[in-house]
Formats: sequence, structure tokens, C-alpha cells
Amino acid sequence: MRNKFIVLSIVLLHLACTKPAGDGFEINGSLSGQSDGIEVFLFDMQKGRDIQKSILKDGKFRFYGKVEGVEKFMIHDATFQSHKTVWLENSMVEMEVIKADFESAHVIGSEIQKEGELWEELITPLYKKREKLNKQLGNEEQLDDSLKSRINKEIATIDKEITEQKHDFIKVHSDFKVVSLLLFENKEVFGKENTRVLYANIKEDIKSNYWGKKLDLYLNHSLDLSVGDILPDILLPDISGKNISIESYRGNYVLLEFWESACHACIDENALLRDVYRNYHPQGFEIYAVSLDHEKSNWQETLERDSVSWNTVSDLKGLNGDIAIRFEIEYLPLNYLIDPNGLIISKNIRGSDLMDKLEGIYSNIE
Repeated sequence: MRNKFIVLSIVLLHLACTKPAGDGFEINGSLSGQSDGIEVFLFDMQKGRDIQKSILKDGKFRFYGKVEGVEKFMIHDATFQSHKTVWLENSMVEMEVIKADFESAHVIGSEIQKEGELWEELITPLYKKREKLNKQLGNEEQLDDSLKSRINKEIATIDKEITEQKHDFIKVHSDFKVVSLLLFENKEVFGKENTRVLYANIKEDIKSNYWGKKLDLYLNHSLDLSVGDILPDILLPDISGKNISIESYRGNYVLLEFWESACHACIDENALLRDVYRNYHPQGFEIYAVSLDHEKSNWQETLERDSVSWNTVSDLKGLNGDIAIRFEIEYLPLNYLIDPNGLIISKNIRGSDLMDKLEGIYSNIE
């Protein structure tokens, strides 16, 4: 099954570079200093993987796609040693790469690229300083405690400066389209109240774009759920596309589990949940697992590999999806144990604690 997904992904990547852009984005690039036939890749920074591959022909490469809002990508060579960040919306841009130096490539046709590059000019030197210090810490056996402490203090100082630079850039450039993405990406860093202040300063047309609406959802419609609260309904499609509501389980104890296939702790949790489900499902216990995957293939492969027999659903939007934003999910796995009336009776309960809790519940019922 895995090989089939790999083959399908390769075919889709190839086809994506041969279609017209239509109402999406299109990147037309030229590359000197390399022979025809080499591979150039488009890396999606939200998904953390390459999504397209283009074969150089007559010194040209091309990428095609569609984004919902301003998005960051990297265009890179096969070694990933040379790469260029591109800020995209649904428009056509051109890129000139001279002597295979992607980092110095010139991108034209995109106003948000200019905005993004202004941000990178400001922040990149700080990230490079931080990276250099992290490499020093990597040689831990060669460092004494005082030197480690000094390096860690320097890193903390840089981290503070990075946060301040982000804050000031968003505040000063409130009319830039990219600030809605930057603010959304850093909302946990700033905290909700500081994020709210910065959001209020953003121009109205920026608030109405894709990331501006995500920020509005986070600031004004997210849930701060605690034990004793009633869980609101969740309606999402399962792997077959059938919509399943968590309220359809009312009358039963339900574990609402947020997870992702790339989360190692989540995969470890699946092994325990198999035992829990096998022991207590006959007595009415249910699991409603919300996958925060981006790719259906990854989600499905994990279900098959881990023999998941309970219902799992997903909007395939990852941590940027409305469900993750509403529940303010910052880490995984995360769960809530719900009683038959929809009341949250435990949060982040797992392992032996979950087993003991269910044993107490169902022994009393019997």
C-alpha cells in the first residue's frame, strides 16, 4: 500500500508542473549554471515536505498550484544546500537563478515577495547567529558548564530579540499582507492578549484575508475548555468522506483524542487505545479521534498500520484548520474524556490513569 502512495505522489507532482495556473499561482523560473535534466523542488513550509518537482529543460523550470492565503515555500536543488524562500498568493511570478545560486535568486511579479524579503532581511541575521550558537552547543563534550551557560544566555537574548523584531515588524507594517500570516504563526509566542492588540492594529482588508479570518477565529471564537464544561459538537468527515458528529455518541462515555500520524507520542498512544477500546467498547465506550494530518495518505496508512478500529475524522488542515484553532491545540496528543451528557470529566488522561478511570466507571455501572 505504501508503495502505491509513493508512486501516486510522484505522478501527481509531475502532473502539477504541466497544468496551466488558471486562478492559482504559477512560478516560471530560469536557471543558469546547471545542465538540463536536473531536478528543482518546491517545498511547502506549512506541510514540511516537497510538493512538486520540476525537471530543468532549456534552462527553465515551472511550478503550479493554488493557495488559500499567503503561503511560504522554498525552491531548492536536490541537495537542499541552495534554496530560496518564496512568498506566494494566487498570481504569476518569475524567478531568475544565476549560476545555481538559489539564495540570491531574483523574484519579480509579486508584491508579497517584496514584503517577505523585507522581513527576511531583518530577521535572517538573528536566526543565523542563533544557529551558530546551537552548533557550538552540539559539541557538548568539548564545553564546560560555564561556557554552556554563557551560550544558553546568548541564545535566550537572541530569542527575545527575535520576538521583539516580529512584534515591531507586524506593528509597523500593518498594511502588509504577510503580517496576517506572521501574526498567526506567532500567536502562541505573543500570547492571546498581545496578539489581540496587534490584530486590532492591522488594516481592515488584511483582517478579511485568509489568515486574518483565522486570527479572528482564534481570538473571538476559540474555546478554553476545562473539566466541568459541556463539549460543543464537532462534525468532520471520516476516512471515507462520511460526516460524523461527536454528539451522535451522546449517552456513552467518549474519549475525544487529537492526534497526527507524524506525532510519535500519538502513535505510542494508539497501542494503549487499542487495549482500552477492546476492553470497554463492548460496554459502550467510544473513541472519536481527530487527525491533524495534512495528507489523507498518511492518515490512512497509519490507521491500517496501527489497526485503528474506532472512528477517526479530519479536515486535513493540520494545526491551521478551524477545528485545531477552535480548540487552541498547541501540542499533541491532547484528549478529553466526555460523559454521556457531553460533560468533560477529564483532560489529558492517558496510560494507567485512563484505564483506572474507565474501570471505575464501568464497574459502577455494572
